[in-house]
Amino acid sequence: MIELVVALVAGGLTAWLLRRSVKRRAESAAQGDTIRVPCLLRLPAREGRRLRGHMLIGPDVMACLT
Repeated sequence: MIELVVALVAGGLTAWLLRRSVKRRAESAAQGDTIRVPCLLRLPAREGRRLRGHMLIGPDVMACLT
């Protein structure tokens, strides 16, 4: 029973934090600002490996950063 309560609290907290960051990102995009989105980058030279990076998205910019 305790495990269920802990799982529900952790799930609720995770959903709240993700929803808050998505909402902030959506508001910035609606204002025309450049937003930074975390992503995984796959490099052709490194078969099967992925690097953590960020994608910059804006009205006049779309770039991937590692």
